[in-house]
Amino acid sequence: HIDIMAGDPAGAPAMSLGYELFTYNNAVKNNVMNLADNVSIYAGAHKITAGLNWERQTASNAYMRNATGYYRFASVEDFINGANPVGACFTIGNNGVDAPNGLITYNQFAVYAQDEWNITRNFKLTYGLRGDLIVYDNSQLMTNKAVLDYDMGGRSIDTGKWPSPKMQVSPRIGFTWDIRGDKSLKLRGGLGLFQGRLPLVFFTNMPQNSGMIQTSVNLGRNTAAAEFAEKIAQLNPGGKLITDVKEMAKVLGVNTTVTPEDGQFQQTINGVDPDFHMPQIAKVSLALDYKLPVSFPFTITAEGMFTKTIYGVRLTDWNINESVPATSTFKGVDNRYNYWALEDVDAKGKISNKQYVYGNDADAAYVLTNTNQGYGWNAALSFDMTPAKNLNITAAYVHTVSKEISGMPGSNASSAYQGLYTVNGCNFATLQNSRYVVPDKLTANVSYYLESQGLHFNLYYNGYSHGTYNYVYANDMNGDGNNADLMYIYPSGAEVNFVEHTYKDKDGNPIATLTAADQAQIYDKFLAQDKYMSKNKGKYAEAHSAISPFISRFDFRVAKDFTFGNKTKHNIQVSASIENIGNMFDSSWGVEKWSCYQTSYDSYNVTPLTYAGEDASGKPQFYMTPVISNTATMPTETFNQYYVDPSQCWKVLLGLKYFFN
Repeated sequence: HIDIMAGDPAGAPAMSLGYELFTYNNAVKNNVMNLADNVSIYAGAHKITAGLNWERQTASNAYMRNATGYYRFASVEDFINGANPVGACFTIGNNGVDAPNGLITYNQFAVYAQDEWNITRNFKLTYGLRGDLIVYDNSQLMTNKAVLDYDMGGRSIDTGKWPSPKMQVSPRIGFTWDIRGDKSLKLRGGLGLFQGRLPLVFFTNMPQNSGMIQTSVNLGRNTAAAEFAEKIAQLNPGGKLITDVKEMAKVLGVNTTVTPEDGQFQQTINGVDPDFHMPQIAKVSLALDYKLPVSFPFTITAEGMFTKTIYGVRLTDWNINESVPATSTFKGVDNRYNYWALEDVDAKGKISNKQYVYGNDADAAYVLTNTNQGYGWNAALSFDMTPAKNLNITAAYVHTVSKEISGMPGSNASSAYQGLYTVNGCNFATLQNSRYVVPDKLTANVSYYLESQGLHFNLYYNGYSHGTYNYVYANDMNGDGNNADLMYIYPSGAEVNFVEHTYKDKDGNPIATLTAADQAQIYDKFLAQDKYMSKNKGKYAEAHSAISPFISRFDFRVAKDFTFGNKTKHNIQVSASIENIGNMFDSSWGVEKWSCYQTSYDSYNVTPLTYAGEDASGKPQFYMTPVISNTATMPTETFNQYYVDPSQCWKVLLGLKYFFN
C-alpha cells in the first residue's frame, strides 16, 4: 500500500494505491466441540436432574496490519522521481508461517445437579448446584523472555501461559407459589450465582501481540534520524522500491525465526492475569402475576431483579505505578491527576520520561483482569388483556440501572482500555453507568381481527431514550493520552478559569475573539438550559449518565385475508406496514435528537469546554468550544438537531403471502 501526501507528512493522503492496510489475514474463527450426558430421576414429589458437560473451544484471531507492506511519500514528485519515502512499515509472520493466528484453546468441564420439588400442590421449589472448571491449553503459546523479564513493580507478563485452572461454583434456588391455588395470583423468584462467557478475542490479544507469532517494523517520525535514513535507503535501492514483504525483512536483517530467548521486546504488551476468572454475578429476582377478577382475560405482572458483580472484567495497565499520579494534581476545585507534570513533552508533542510508569521502554502493558465492583437492577410492569373477542392489548414499562467499571468497548486491548470515560485515567476508573443500557423503555401493542371482513389491524408503540451522553473536556486535560476526560461541572461561568480566545476558520483566518467575560456569559446560559449540568453543579460528570430525549414511535399494520377453494383451501394475505407512521405527518416525530456537538451516530460526547493549559498557579484554563469546527458558533441548546438518516424516516412495506393446505 502506498500513500502519497500533499505536503503534510502527518496529514491525510492525497492519493492512495495498492492493497488495503487492514484486511489481509484479518479473521476470527471459532471451533466448538461439546458432549453432554443428563439423567432425570422421578421420586415422588421430586424430579432430580444431574449431568456432566464437556466443551472444547478454540478461537483464532488473525490481524496483520500492513501485511502487504506500506510506504508513504511526501509528494507525487517524490514518488515519480524515485525519491526515498518518508515512512515505511510491514508485518511478517515468524518461523515460516505466512498467515499467523493468535490462538486460545480451553476445555470446560461442568458437573451439575438440580431438584424440582413440588412441596405442595401449589408450591414448587427448584434448587441446584453447578461447578465449572476451565483448563487452558498452553501448548499453542510461546514465552517472550524479553517481555517476561520486564519488571513492573514485582509483576511481569508471561506470554506463554494462560490463567491457572479454577473451579467456579454456582448454587441456585428458585420457587413458584400459586398463592390462591387457582393460578390467579402467582409469586415467583430465585437467587443464585451465574457464570458467563467472555469473547475469546480478548484472550487472543496476548499471543497476537506477543512478538512471537509475527514481527512488525515501523520506520517513521519516532525512528532515530540516522537509523531511518539508512534503512529507508535499503528499501529503495536506486529508486526502486522493494514491495515484497519477505524481501523487505531480509534487507533490513529482521529475524523472523524466534524462540523464547530471542523474542523482541514489545512496546505495547498484552497479557492475562494469572488469577483471571470468567465473569460471574449474583442475581436475585422476584415477580408477581395477578389475574384481575373481571369478565375477560386481564393479567398484570410486576417484576424486579438485582445483580451484583462477583467477577467482572476490565483491563488495567500494569506499567502504571498507581502510587505516583496522585502526587501531581491540578489546583482549584478540579484537582484531578495531572500527568503532564510527570512527563517530558517536546515541541512536536512527543512524550518521554514518564515518571508514573515502571519503565519507559513500554508504552503500555494491558492486562485482562477482574473486578468485583458493579451492580444492576431493573423493574418492569406489564399487562396483557383481551377485553373483547379478537382484541388484544398489551403494554410494558422497564427501568434499568447497570453500574460497571468497564463495558470492554472494543475488541483489541488498547481500544477496550482507552474507551473508558474517566476523571483520573483508565487505571483509576470508577463505577459508571453501562453504555449498553436503555434506561427507560415503554412498549404497547393493540391488535384487532375483524373476522367478518378478514381484516387484521395492529398498532405498535415503542418509547425509549436512544442513548446516554458523556460530558467531557475537549483535549486531553489530565495528560494520560486519552481524550475522554469527564468534565467538572462548574456551578457558574465566573468560576471557570476562562482565557481570551480567537476563533479561526479552516485556513487560519481570525473570525472572532471572545473575552473571558464573554465566554462566562455563554457558559451560564448553556448551563441554565441543560438538565444534566444544572442538576450536577459542583460535581464531576458521570460517564453515560445524561439521557437523550425520549422518543415515541408508532408502527401500523393492516392486512386483508382472501380465501377461496373447496376441497383445497387457498389463502392470500395482502398487507401494508407503515413504520414510524407519525413521521408521515411531521418530520420531527419519531426521530432521535442529537446533542449540539454530535457529528456521528456513535459520538455521544458533549464538550462545552476546551482545555487550554494551566496558569502559573496550576489551575486549569479553558475556552468555550464551538459547536462546529473552524467557526465561532457557540452552544445555546444541548439537544438541537435531529438525526437525519433513512432508518429514522417513515417507510411502507407492502406484502403478499400465499397460504395453502
